[in-house]
Amino acid sequence: MNDNPANSEASAIEKLPHVQKRVCMLWGTQELDGHINHLLTDSRDGQRSGFPLEVTAELLFLAELNKLIRAIDLARKLQIPLREAY
Repeated sequence: MNDNPANSEASAIEKLPHVQKRVCMLWGTQELDGHINHLLTDSRDGQRSGFPLEVTAELLFLAELNKLIRAIDLARKLQIPLREAY
């Protein structure tokens, strides 16, 4: 039995397996930025109902985290300040 409340519920994105899978596949790449932007942009002439607020918030958080991780890697590789890499 799982007694840890933090592990008892899936995140909002985990409840959308197709979104979760693609985010995981693109993690650490610049492509994830474009994918998240595509997910959050209405490209169906108003026919897209959009995501619940929790999913949108998680996607935006993951986009920023992904950018930061890439910047940290770049700063280490080029031996430049993180601010410059970001």
